[in-house]
Amino acid sequence: MPTKMLEIQYRPNGSTASSATNRWWLSVDHCVHLIDDDCHFLQVAGSVLECADLRVERYPSAERFLTTHSVHDSDCVLLDMRMPNMTGIELLTTLRSNHESIPVLMLSAYSDTAGVVQAMQNGASDYLVKPIDEQELLRKVSAALHRNWSEKQRQADAFQRLSSLSEREREVMDLFAAAKTTRQVANELGISPKTVEKHRLNIFEKLNIDSVPALIRLLFDVRWIGNPQ
Repeated sequence: MPTKMLEIQYRPNGSTASSATNRWWLSVDHCVHLIDDDCHFLQVAGSVLECADLRVERYPSAERFLTTHSVHDSDCVLLDMRMPNMTGIELLTTLRSNHESIPVLMLSAYSDTAGVVQAMQNGASDYLVKPIDEQELLRKVSAALHRNWSEKQRQADAFQRLSSLSEREREVMDLFAAAKTTRQVANELGISPKTVEKHRLNIFEKLNIDSVPALIRLLFDVRWIGNPQ
């Protein structure tokens, strides 16, 4: 197997510290989770990110990440594709099977088109090929962190709106989400169809939606469906 490429490509006319001008992450509880079995690469890549005032946690294996990582308001993962024991693809598959939506940027030292395609099919957000250009690294990490932060903000807002529903409104909502008709909801809850429609309009207003498909999308986005709160 070829030796892994360890380098970060530095720009001769710039510095890591100056390449990220809009450091929005300084006001957010964030973390870049860097996973690679090569300790030298962990140190070099982590230092580049830390020079841009990014918080970095380093993990020498996928297994270490699974057992020790914590969640922040904004997270992203830099994950080496080829590692002993659990590979990057296997960790990515595990994260997705656990319904974790953390953005994952795959790292590869090889021109492995098939591996990159497999990673993207398994939910990777993007990829970087070693040696990594420092500005490209910072740009993609910033984008992944911001995407994760925005998603968590939307989820928090949706949960706040869901918490405003009454117990009866939640019952009606869950039945509509289960594809029940107005009459079926009325029969199941022992109330009139007119009352069901009144609850439906209140639900739509509180959740700022205008249809049952929009309701279902919102519930999937916050993982309410399949994991009731």
